[in-house]
Amino acid sequence: MLPATMPGQQVLFPVLRRLGAPELLDLAERHWPEEEALKQYTLVLARQRGLGRAWCSQVVRRLRLALAVRDAEGEKQVSREILDQGRGMQFGAAAAQKVLEQAGLWRGPTQMTDQMRQHRIRVPVGTVTGCAHCGSWGITTRLCTACANYRAKRPVGRCTRCGRDGLPLHVKTSLCRGCLAFVRNVPQPSGAFTQLTFAGALAHRVIGKGTQPYPAPAQEYDHAASLSACVPVVPGQTALLTAPRDWRAVHAVPHRLLPPLSTDAQALVEQFSACLPVTAGRQPNHVYSIQLLHRLLAYTGVEEPVPERDVCALARLEPNASLHRIVFFLHEHGLLEPDHDRNMATSPSLARLDAARTDAGHCQAIEVKLRQLSDAMANQMRTWVAVRRGEGRRPHPPADYTRIRRDLNVVLPVLNLWSQDGLDLREITTAHVTSALGDRQGHQARGVHHVLLSVFRALKQERTVFTNPLAGLSLTTPVRLPEPLPSDRLRGLLDRVDSAMGRLAVGLVAVHAIKVTDVAQLRMNAPDLARASLRVDLRGQLHTVYLDTLTLRLLDEWLQERHDQWPASLNPHLLVTTHSAHHPALPPVSYCALRRAFDQAGITPRQMWSDRVLDEARQTADPVHLVHLFGIHPGTAVRYVHTAHPDKALPRIR
Repeated sequence: MLPATMPGQQVLFPVLRRLGAPELLDLAERHWPEEEALKQYTLVLARQRGLGRAWCSQVVRRLRLALAVRDAEGEKQVSREILDQGRGMQFGAAAAQKVLEQAGLWRGPTQMTDQMRQHRIRVPVGTVTGCAHCGSWGITTRLCTACANYRAKRPVGRCTRCGRDGLPLHVKTSLCRGCLAFVRNVPQPSGAFTQLTFAGALAHRVIGKGTQPYPAPAQEYDHAASLSACVPVVPGQTALLTAPRDWRAVHAVPHRLLPPLSTDAQALVEQFSACLPVTAGRQPNHVYSIQLLHRLLAYTGVEEPVPERDVCALARLEPNASLHRIVFFLHEHGLLEPDHDRNMATSPSLARLDAARTDAGHCQAIEVKLRQLSDAMANQMRTWVAVRRGEGRRPHPPADYTRIRRDLNVVLPVLNLWSQDGLDLREITTAHVTSALGDRQGHQARGVHHVLLSVFRALKQERTVFTNPLAGLSLTTPVRLPEPLPSDRLRGLLDRVDSAMGRLAVGLVAVHAIKVTDVAQLRMNAPDLARASLRVDLRGQLHTVYLDTLTLRLLDEWLQERHDQWPASLNPHLLVTTHSAHHPALPPVSYCALRRAFDQAGITPRQMWSDRVLDEARQTADPVHLVHLFGIHPGTAVRYVHTAHPDKALPRIR
């Protein structure tokens, strides 16, 4: 897997790879001399940002892939092209680049423009191409006429703007003809690109004839100088047109050139800085959020509320800032104007208009699907749609168009099959329905049966059909019994999880059969370490779980890591992440964050919970004991006991 090549070996054909978790397993036994140093830099960066070990693990995985690709390419450093080949990973590219820069293993990209690409020395006759010096398009020779005349009596060297070698340069500016023409003709030239030009009569002129002096190179437009003179909004002034703002120019202004803050704005920024919590190592980690609020108030002021869309637009340019914390802070101080499109209740007339447009779209989509059927069957299905909408002979509450479309999609394959056979719904018999249901299993069969029953009931109500072929036809629903997990899948379960929070969640589900949704809702006051117990809220009732030695150790490890990473977190929940630790809404940890630990273990939370309850039922055969131990419903306890001991199951009472 990715064998190393000789350093300095030139690659003939670059390979574009997309590496991810499967390739990491093949590289598990490979190590590099720089690996330990990169891990230390990653740990330092994680502590600066207040992130945990799971984040460090993701970044280290991305770094290992980058080192493997670097050796396979024969390079000594990692470039952007090498790092992007690990796009199979979820995240970590930006952090990996930061770590590589600190370790001195990062090679910055070489900017290549259209004019920097090598051109052919000989061009076939009649082929339209660009000039090899200035890049102007529309010639059939290697050089355009202007560049052919320009190279006479001029020194050859490296252009100071585009960085190309072997070009005739201007004596005073050391620019090639292409860059010199662009700088002199474009009002606001940028070093990041060069505008495509045409050759011949449309080409930019650099050397003129006559006594007119050469035009001086245009000066760069200073955005900072123009934006630093902006005046905040006047108190009480209303906006004539509330168009969304483009904050890219404001974001490009250096922090030292921002307009000075007013006294009230400066006090607000200081108050925001004081209320920010500290992270691991007692070091503040909210520099980007403070700078974003400073930049926002410098141009909007504090006299009038700031539109929420402006805060979000500026925050999109600074992804490291905490948007929800800034929005919550401005809202608390009455300086946030919520988005009217989302939060303001519309008038009843506009609401009715939106509903009418939505219903019209649904009707059009339904009509497109009905055109696939024969005319007779399509008319019968239109009658069914009218009955579902409450327009039949017997009035009833109308069904939503979304539900009607979903039911139509379920039954449409069966209707297409009958329509191709030349049948309409009046000719359908029980044998046709039984054949259609026999071709499907499980949820598909039950869905088709349910929709067909609705169709024929509606048509019989409207006297379109006279018999219901589904009368007396029922589908048996199989009862799915719990299945135990093999012992080899349970062996080494906790060793596969790389985070303390994940190991605690897996332990609570695997040992004490606490559902993962209940684990996410646990509070900080739930564990009682003195009594080695845990109070769990199950359906509004407190259930006490007595912890064993393993779960106590996992709980102690998580509490220690939680205190080290987020010592000032006000979140009342036991399990927190980087996103929820200091979130103003104090939310519980998401299901996706906990599901990651079970994905690493290779077992779903439902399978793990079911295996634990089934094992206890196999040992005790007492449903009352299961109810007291796990706090489950008595019916669930009886079902698990019957599954574990089928010989003791009683016949069902009818």
